[in-house]
Amino acid sequence: MVSLAMYLKVEDIMEQESSSSRSFYLLSVKNFTILSLERDHRVVEPKVFLDECLAEYNKLVENSCITNLKLRDKLAPLDGLFIGDLPSIVSSKTGDSDVSCETV
Repeated sequence: MVSLAMYLKVEDIMEQESSSSRSFYLLSVKNFTILSLERDHRVVEPKVFLDECLAEYNKLVENSCITNLKLRDKLAPLDGLFIGDLPSIVSSKTGDSDVSCETV
């Protein structure tokens, strides 16, 4: 019974990460699409677009299990939060999901 519950937890985490991966991909497609246009043909204000994309990126990083890994985030460097040589992103998990990203 316990092994089944552990398996289901892994499956839930995999589904959550698959959804997260898809969201990251859609954000990158959105950025690529806008940046591929000539400046004169872009219909959004650059500052507004940047703020929206950065807010969406931060939300995705906070809700993703990738925050359990050591990584260097080039978009949002966090001074003073170091594990070894690499900065680590520390975030509080928010949301109604019962799925946690702990190592099984």
